[in-house]
Amino acid sequence: MQHTPMPEPMRRAVSQMVYEAVERCQEVLSYAASDVARDWKRMTLYRATDAADTMNMVSMLIAAYCEQVGVDPETLDGYLQLSQQENRADGPQEDDRAHLAGLLGQKAPAGASEPGSVRMLYGRGQRQAEAAQQPEEPSSPFPPPRPPPARRPPPPAAARHARPRAGRSARPGTARTACRYGLPRPFPDSAGTPSARR
Repeated sequence: MQHTPMPEPMRRAVSQMVYEAVERCQEVLSYAASDVARDWKRMTLYRATDAADTMNMVSMLIAAYCEQVGVDPETLDGYLQLSQQENRADGPQEDDRAHLAGLLGQKAPAGASEPGSVRMLYGRGQRQAEAAQQPEEPSSPFPPPRPPPARRPPPPAAARHARPRAGRSARPGTARTACRYGLPRPFPDSAGTPSARR
């Protein structure tokens, strides 16, 4: 099969969606900070699932292109790693609960003593819980959480439509601004600096 670069419109669409997913992931970190959001359970799940859905759109877009250019279906299934996909509608699974138990120092769930994902995730949770007892290193791969963006209140209507008072200079260096508000047009003084006609 001939190797060709990703079509430019598709590359831009993928870049935009990945950027949006990264923003949602950053918001997960922001809402997870205890001093930032009270309702962290709801907002972290909203943003995490938003990011997952956006990345799923990226995967399916690329998969549709692969299908169109003739990638073998079995090969495409391997690229999509179908064996590890999970359905959110099924809710948390045993390995998810094992991971949580390890993180919170709870009793090992059934199956944690046998090889498999339950044992692996329980052990991972325990290691992460131990690491959380130490100060977070500056070299952490995750940036420090930022507070969720606050909306600026709109300025009062009177302030939006207020006209400058006579005698108050307009924005520097703009004859157009001076004329717009009925102010004297600036003229250069002897030093070549614009000044208002008196």
